[in-house]
Amino acid sequence: MPATYLMAWEPTRRRWWKQYRSTRYVVSCRQLDAPETKDGSYQAANAWWLAKKAEVDGKLPPHPLAELIEGRARRLAWARSHGREDLVQAVQEEIVEIEADTAGEVFGRNRPLDVPEMIVETMQDAIWSDRLSRHNEETSDPDRSIKHQVALWLGELKGRVDAGQFGAGEYQGQTYYSKHFVAHFGGETRVDAINEELWAGFHRFLIGEMNRGRWTAIYAKKLHRSARTFIEHLASLKRIAAPENLHDKRMRFTIPTKEVEVFSLEETRSLMATAREQVRLLILLALNCGMTQVDISDLRHEEVVWDAGRLRRKRSKTSHHKKAPEVEYPLWAETLELLKQFRSSEPDHVLVTKSGRPWVDRKTRNTDSVRTEFDKLDARLPFKHLRKTAATILGGHPVFRAYAQYFLGHAPDTVADVHYIRPSQEQFDLAILWLREHFTPKSKADETNVLH
Repeated sequence: MPATYLMAWEPTRRRWWKQYRSTRYVVSCRQLDAPETKDGSYQAANAWWLAKKAEVDGKLPPHPLAELIEGRARRLAWARSHGREDLVQAVQEEIVEIEADTAGEVFGRNRPLDVPEMIVETMQDAIWSDRLSRHNEETSDPDRSIKHQVALWLGELKGRVDAGQFGAGEYQGQTYYSKHFVAHFGGETRVDAINEELWAGFHRFLIGEMNRGRWTAIYAKKLHRSARTFIEHLASLKRIAAPENLHDKRMRFTIPTKEVEVFSLEETRSLMATAREQVRLLILLALNCGMTQVDISDLRHEEVVWDAGRLRRKRSKTSHHKKAPEVEYPLWAETLELLKQFRSSEPDHVLVTKSGRPWVDRKTRNTDSVRTEFDKLDARLPFKHLRKTAATILGGHPVFRAYAQYFLGHAPDTVADVHYIRPSQEQFDLAILWLREHFTPKSKADETNVLH
């Protein structure tokens, strides 16, 4: 089944937009905390738009059958919380029909009189009334509701963001993902109802959405992981007993392996030729030292040996991991020259933007100025693919391929790598200098568009 796009994709900016009621709404992949591709981000964009549309529509006159829709929503929450998949689909279809009946010709006062049908509806209403009445008695404590507990959980995460202990982008992602499992479980459902059957039902729901082509395995995995994290949080506080199948391996989502996308040498050289000097330095750091946007932003003065032209550091992402290597990179002449030129006097950052701010701020403002500046070059791939390009070239060399993962700052994979094999700094220096020849060729004979 083809994918459904509720927003329009803007490839050069890697963002989505929607024109609705004379207003243009825009959201980037970074804001969605989603992959910077159309296929990888469209489900997150769909979810964002549905939430935004609900917010916008909330300021408009209500649906003429809003009360009926709200009643069906309570039925849907009951069916999901009790594992009644047969009722879930029926109620969902009914909600869609009611929302489309704006004139009230099918469900409203304007519908034709049909006595037998009305008798059946009256009987069904009585059954549902009994179900919901008993359910309300069971969930009478609002502090134990899933909606309330999720709000408390998100509040704790926001506090960690303000303290610089949790990423603003990751927090934003959790706020999006949590809406799905709150809607599925039912916001008024007590957290005590989260058991093995309910958890298995949520997994079946995600699989069903994947089968219908609405979500990819990547997005379903994120929703599943977010819900699991929330349940683990509740269990850690002894508010509930964690379902025994919470970590059932059979509920894992297999993500298809994709071929690594890299820039061609021609593209990379063109980017460096057209970029202004400050942005060219960012590109060189990615190619010379395998740096990401965050690595560049976090670079500290003591990590650069200025006289020797070397840079020694751990990746920001794995700086607290004991097994992660501290890699020493010889700086290319071009990299060192620009690094000295744009060296800041700011004590915590070697490099800052023109306005004196960190290049990446995930803690307070959730900004990424490296990506913003790189996007202005209209590159085919995101900035992070520059380091992948350099690693791919290293991986194609018969000897230097052994240093590709080390170049990226990845922790050793095997026991032998961890305990017995110490990378040769001399050989690694040669590898980095050999890598330079691909991006800054000395002669036309060296220029090629083929990675080798």
